[in-house]
Amino acid sequence: TPHLQLLAKELKKSDPDLFHSIWANFRVGSGNVILNRNPYSWHRCSGPEFIKEAITPGGISFSFSPQLFRQANLDQFGKIVEKIEEWVPQDSVVCELYAGIGIIGLSIIHKVKRIKCSDVSSFNLRAFERAKEKLQPKF
Repeated sequence: TPHLQLLAKELKKSDPDLFHSIWANFRVGSGNVILNRNPYSWHRCSGPEFIKEAITPGGISFSFSPQLFRQANLDQFGKIVEKIEEWVPQDSVVCELYAGIGIIGLSIIHKVKRIKCSDVSSFNLRAFERAKEKLQPKF
């Protein structure tokens, strides 16, 4: 909407380095849900769609948008992923449930024979594919 675009423009003008991107989520209805999960309820007012962060010691870059779950403490999460990698036997077959954007699965893919990542949120697929494309060799 024009009002959101004006607000985003003013926010960026007030401190250009403060915001990576500005999004609005339109939530209608009753209840205590904070954000509407309908993909059409999200509107990017300004800036890039994704923010990229390297999470694991392997340095795989993952893309996040506001619709995606992200661990609050990425350093500690990276340590958890390191431990998981230690525990997974070489050439094993792994199924990661509630995989989100596949941070754990893609971080151990070099060690396993086959991996299946699963999640119910449709928002995760594009970010998962972006991370997967960067892996060498191509998986």
